Amino acid sequence: MTRVMTLSDAMTCSLIEERSSPKPMTHDYLMKCISSGNSVGYVAELDNVIVGHVIVLFKEDSIEILSLTVDEAFRRLSIGTWLIKVVLDRLDDEYKKVVVRVPDSNLVAHIFLRDLGFMVNEIVKSKKRHGDDVYVFEQYYVKDSMDGNGNNNGG
Repeated sequence: MTRVMTLSDAMTCSLIEERSSPKPMTHDYLMKCISSGNSVGYVAELDNVIVGHVIVLFKEDSIEILSLTVDEAFRRLSIGTWLIKVVLDRLDDEYKKVVVRVPDSNLVAHIFLRDLGFMVNEIVKSKKRHGDDVYVFEQYYVKDSMDGNGNNNGG
């Protein structure tokens, strides 16, 4: 089950970040994100236990994923896919794409996003001598051009 993250979920989500993310979001930043008017977090629960979360920022015409983390004990159960689907389901005529920025070193995330249909749109070179380049993955909203009977309406 997924639901909107509440302030009372923040500590659990911060602990999952610390245990499971190579570059965890700080608790203060997580609180700032979910308290702002243009960001929202979603949590994934199994048996009423939070096992992962995604935090997104709504921009003018896009949704940017700021953090996607699944507790290591619950990986390989499609929870990350489930959370991405929640975000993709928000795409419409207003929010036309989902954007995810991934460091070069996070190959697992590159493969995960590619397998979900995301494409690299840009590579941002690091300004640090030994820093990671950042790959900007995007997936665009495609208006369904089929009617309820499976006929193409040409959209």
